[in-house]
Amino acid sequence: MGLYEEAIKCYDKVIELDPNIPEEWCIKCVALRNLDRYEEAITCFDKSIEINPEFVRALGNKGDVLLFLGRYEEAIKCYNEALEIDANIPIVWCTKGLAFQNLLRYEEAITCFDKSIEINPKHFDAWYSKGLVFHIKGQYEEAIKCYNKVIEFDANIPEVWGHKGLAIQKLERYEEAIKCYDKIIEINPKLVTARSIKGDLLLFLGRYEEAIRCYDKVIEFDSNIPIVLCTKGLALQKLLRYEEAITYVDKVIEIDANIPEVWGSKGLALQKLGRYEEAITCFDKVIELQPENADAWYSRGFALENLIGKKS
Repeated sequence: MGLYEEAIKCYDKVIELDPNIPEEWCIKCVALRNLDRYEEAITCFDKSIEINPEFVRALGNKGDVLLFLGRYEEAIKCYNEALEIDANIPIVWCTKGLAFQNLLRYEEAITCFDKSIEINPKHFDAWYSKGLVFHIKGQYEEAIKCYNKVIEFDANIPEVWGHKGLAIQKLERYEEAIKCYDKIIEINPKLVTARSIKGDLLLFLGRYEEAIRCYDKVIEFDSNIPIVLCTKGLALQKLLRYEEAITYVDKVIEIDANIPEVWGSKGLALQKLGRYEEAITCFDKVIELQPENADAWYSRGFALENLIGKKS
């Protein structure tokens, strides 16, 4: 028997001796929640609230379980009841905001996060959640302000730097975005996503050798990420290193032979090397996977013309 089950047996014994202690029902609920027994937990919270309708902790915790289960409207009702009793609990305003966010009611969510921040200006989750909502709404400058506030409280959370970097990218401030990904790498050198995105930005900026170094570092940690192998191949093509590019594209095809963009990339590299028959085979594969791919049809035609010229 696990520790939570043992704890529940103890709470059950206390409840048997006196079933009218709301705190004991609430503590039992938390143990049930930790065992993923959510419906039973809700039943216990209900019992706790029945004994003491003003038990804010039980109302808030019941709301959290409903939020986790995706029952957002019911969660909001619980949070509202808790806030009617005590309107100065920042975590309840924040979780109510999360419920609104999941219902795509973003303005109401922001209002809740603002209320949480008004009560506790250092409420990390409220600032971060508010930033995410602004991000979703495409208000990137506002999102960045929120992320910066979170970073003031704790500058060592990779996810916050990541979201800040993505928001800055949307504003096409690529050098600033790269600095965000550098910060993530400084915090946790093994987070390959940050290195991969940094590599993509460097590729976009035409800094191909630097991009390749990023992709190489990712490949050191995991050599089977198709998108990284493919983008390294693109960077090599930009440097006219076509044979090397093909090597990486082939690795992607070994992992997944049904990505049309990869076959197209290999075809273009082969075409640059004058290997037109092999290029046509690649374009044929793209067309097999995507019959309406105009670029593949054009590239196939171009390769055929060059092959005819080569043979004539």
